[in-house]
Amino acid sequence: MHRLWFCLLILGTVDALGPMVAAEESSDAARAAQRRLLESADQRGQSAPAEARKRFDSASALADDDRPARYAYGVVLVRLHKAKEALAEFQEAALSDKGLYPPALRAAVFLQLTGHDWKTAADLTRRLGDALVNAPDAWDTDAEWSADARWLGETVSAAQWLVSTAGDVKLWADVDQQLRTALPGDLRTEYVAGFDIVVQRHTELTAKAEAVRQDAVDTEGEKNEAVRKEVLTAKQKVVAQRENLKAAAGDWKKLYDDQMAEFGKELGKLEKDWNSLDTRRQSLEKSIVLTQQEIVLMQQQLDRINSQNNNRRNNNGTGATFGLDLVQTYNVQLGQRQASLIQYQFDWNRTNTQQNQAQQQAAGLLNQRQSAIADYQQRTGQLVDQDGQLDKWNGRLAKQAAELDEPPTGQNAQTRSMQQKLKTVGAYVLWDWEAERQRLLKEAATPPLTGE
Repeated sequence: MHRLWFCLLILGTVDALGPMVAAEESSDAARAAQRRLLESADQRGQSAPAEARKRFDSASALADDDRPARYAYGVVLVRLHKAKEALAEFQEAALSDKGLYPPALRAAVFLQLTGHDWKTAADLTRRLGDALVNAPDAWDTDAEWSADARWLGETVSAAQWLVSTAGDVKLWADVDQQLRTALPGDLRTEYVAGFDIVVQRHTELTAKAEAVRQDAVDTEGEKNEAVRKEVLTAKQKVVAQRENLKAAAGDWKKLYDDQMAEFGKELGKLEKDWNSLDTRRQSLEKSIVLTQQEIVLMQQQLDRINSQNNNRRNNNGTGATFGLDLVQTYNVQLGQRQASLIQYQFDWNRTNTQQNQAQQQAAGLLNQRQSAIADYQQRTGQLVDQDGQLDKWNGRLAKQAAELDEPPTGQNAQTRSMQQKLKTVGAYVLWDWEAERQRLLKEAATPPLTGE
């Protein structure tokens, strides 16, 4: 009798554990599918988005709630440079029939701000603020609920720095006022703290950008001053050469004629060289443009062929490829065009340098020529007409001198980069898509605690 009761007890325990084991296995399968979905962001090539979609379908089919899988899919799409498609997934996950999903709503707001869709971003921002007040159960913990209030403040503050039109400025000022009024107590405190953090970030970034620009101004000014000193040194050498000529000259008229003939010869040669270099520079510029166009056309052809091959594989279910020889030919020609483009650019830089050198040589000769003319005019009282060649070179030198005398602007690659950064949402709202993907991967690899 005791043995019978024991057997019945064992059978009852197995029956009770069956659903628990099945639930755990289902949970493990869902997490594994979520990991495979997130890992699809590491793939490359045109088939990567399709593979990600396939894995998303599998993950969502295994999940009781598809919102986390859809959010993860959106993160993967962003990493695959499909921001428009990712935004649609974020919005669907955020405003699902199963309730608001805060991570997806935040991601949607961030992408709308990145795309400068100010009105839609403002509408979604209001939705998030309303949920903070009226649907706190959408957040798993009070800490996450509070953190999103702070994030909301950062986002609204960033938008106010990014917009430029009067209408958009008013739009976001109204959003800020509505949220400050609607959010209660601690949530308002977090919101204001986040808002003020972005104000501080903007102040620091602006100061840094100005410091970088001022450093560039100083460097540019020092460079201009160095050039001026070089010009002064060259003039002093010309004066010394002129004195030597005076001491050796016996017949000023003959000396003058000889000098003008030599200057004319040398300037004429420099003019010819400069014109030849200018013609070559213009030709190289045309070649660069044409080669760039050819590269774009070839790349489009390659993309078209690859797309046809992908369509054939998708339609026929085979790995057959079309136009393999043509693809190889295009790849070879594309490499040749890219090599030619590099050579053209190298030749252009060298030609431009040679033009500048010719212009500097002409400047030195003109200084010497003008000194010789001044000496001749002083001693003979005769005026020497300026020829067209002198006028041409003087015009170029006057333009160069005018540019040199302009106040330094401090505009270089670094200052332009800093100024551009001030116009991006990422400068104010910290967001790292890859870090978020790694967080989700870690979360998918960790089994839930017992009882959850």
